[in-house]
Amino acid sequence: MIHRMILDSGLADGWQLARHVAALGINTLVCGGIQRFHKEWLQHNGIQVLDNHRGVAEDAVAALLVSHVTVSRHNNPYQRKAR
Repeated sequence: MIHRMILDSGLADGWQLARHVAALGINTLVCGGIQRFHKEWLQHNGIQVLDNHRGVAEDAVAALLVSHVTVSRHNNPYQRKAR
């Protein structure tokens, strides 16, 4: 993680929020929920959307990072195989 931001924009319109997220240069959005068409628009614009996460934002991101590192270690094609 290079930079973290908790965004409480106060924007009522989902399209305004989606455009705001894209304008900020965010590459991964972790959120509690999002409309399907907003999610698809963000993904089409190169933003990974990880929805349906509840609780403290930092805890959710930490859990996602741990699971990503674990999966990456098991799927690393360059890792030497035990003999």
